[in-house]
Amino acid sequence: MPRFMDFHPDLKLPDEAIAQIADDTRHERADQFGVRQLELYHNVEGAVYCLLEGPDEDAIRRHHAALGVPCGDVRQVDTLAWASLAQRSHRHPRRWVRPRPRRATPSLYEKT
Repeated sequence: MPRFMDFHPDLKLPDEAIAQIADDTRHERADQFGVRQLELYHNVEGAVYCLLEGPDEDAIRRHHAALGVPCGDVRQVDTLAWASLAQRSHRHPRRWVRPRPRRATPSLYEKT
């Protein structure tokens, strides 16, 4: 499912709304548009970044409209650093495993 990020420059969220979003995120609930909140970043000045998973940009916009939240730019996010690392690790596990030190053969240390 595609991931999208959007930004709200002045959206002061009440504590109850943040708690509800956190609960929905924790329980992986999607709304009627198939949109699921993955993460929400906010500060006390009211700046909010949303990371959402949904079928398309239109569904993301309908999700915001249903909440009464104005929605500006919506950007699809194709790759996240951790997801990319996990994929590479899965394809080439030997590159991400620390090599074991070689054991010397006993004959090198035995006195004759």
